[in-house]
Amino acid sequence: MEKFFMKQRLYNLKMHEESDLKQHVNVFKNIFIYLARLEVKIDDEDKTIILFCTLPSFYNHLVTTLTYIKDIIILDVITAMLLSHSQRRQSVKERTQGNSLYVKWGSRSLEE
Repeated sequence: MEKFFMKQRLYNLKMHEESDLKQHVNVFKNIFIYLARLEVKIDDEDKTIILFCTLPSFYNHLVTTLTYIKDIIILDVITAMLLSHSQRRQSVKERTQGNSLYVKWGSRSLEE
């Protein structure tokens, strides 16, 4: 019965758009660690496909790209690439977040 609940948790796992990818990957990997203790075997390719299915839609382009550039899908490599992409995306977001357009027109600004 424990295997059933862990598999159910895995197949219901879904990352929300505002969630942290690193935390999501940790939850994902912990589920597989627990399943391995229960002697449930899932190969790397299937784990990777399941991971892809748990990601929000804004990862679809990256998932497609990763699927086509890799001859052999290795979960750790794919996970590292996803985390690297996420980190770059977050850095860009943080850099642009504080910047806003301020234009002065005559004696009034456009912010008013």
